[in-house]
Amino acid sequence: ACDLHPEYLSSGFARSIPSCARRLYAVQHHHAHLVSCMAENRLKKGRVIGVACDGTGMGDDGKLWGFEFFVLNYKGYLRVGHLQYIPLIGGEAAIREPYRVALACLYSVFGAKFMELKLELMKEIKKTQWKIFELMINKGINCPLSSSAGRLFDAVSSLLGLKHRIDFEAEAAIALEDAASSYSSLVRNSGYRFNVFKKENKFVIDSAPMFREIVKDLLGDKPRNLIARKFHFTVARMILQICRKIERENSLRSVVLSGGVFQNRILSKDVVSILKDAGFKVITHKILPPNDSCISLGQAVVAGMNK
Repeated sequence: ACDLHPEYLSSGFARSIPSCARRLYAVQHHHAHLVSCMAENRLKKGRVIGVACDGTGMGDDGKLWGFEFFVLNYKGYLRVGHLQYIPLIGGEAAIREPYRVALACLYSVFGAKFMELKLELMKEIKKTQWKIFELMINKGINCPLSSSAGRLFDAVSSLLGLKHRIDFEAEAAIALEDAASSYSSLVRNSGYRFNVFKKENKFVIDSAPMFREIVKDLLGDKPRNLIARKFHFTVARMILQICRKIERENSLRSVVLSGGVFQNRILSKDVVSILKDAGFKVITHKILPPNDSCISLGQAVVAGMNK
């Protein structure tokens, strides 16, 4: 068993062993995440709602998934929701330089006029460089599409002026969590607006209203730690709203959570609390971490169920 992404080191290693390559089973990254949590908690073989909040995992459509909603069991899954795709300007470079993701999000919301916004982020980009980025987005040149929760956190971290470039994985998201943790007096029902629409039988989260309101708060000199805290709770509300829609269509009340973004303690606490308050049974990791350390178990279980 290995990851679906052909460029993962473990996937390449598995293919290099003749006896393995002949009977290799490639498992979708987030299915493996969620199944590992199910197996760890010894769930029965029935269907559950799965929510994956993660950095990057190759999807069945060749795009980079990462904020995903599944109806799944140990053997298979149906993708029923996701974050609206964001173009990653320069591909891997956008992961190392989160300001690129922030620019792509602002461009999708405000068009080219976003360059006129008096934001700290604008200091990171020259008009000549943006013209190149704009061409890349519009022509689809080295701008893979991503529905990643990790990239969403990166974009907001850069927008708030916390981290425009990173030296290690998840550094921008960690800075955003640190900022949010310093604001303790959040009103429970606060947060930013977002839209949900249905496309190709999937619920899609449109974060454009959230970015408009974050920009408004920044231009209004609202504290960055307040904005960071409201963002975390907004993501929790996104998860709740999609889970409610899936529950109505599938009569499922158990929600499994996995993916590296759930290492964020603020987000995890918000999500578990808000789902339980809504009557869902929430299943989380208790032994394994929710990051990629858990996926080998999920891969083995999925492959075993499909042999």
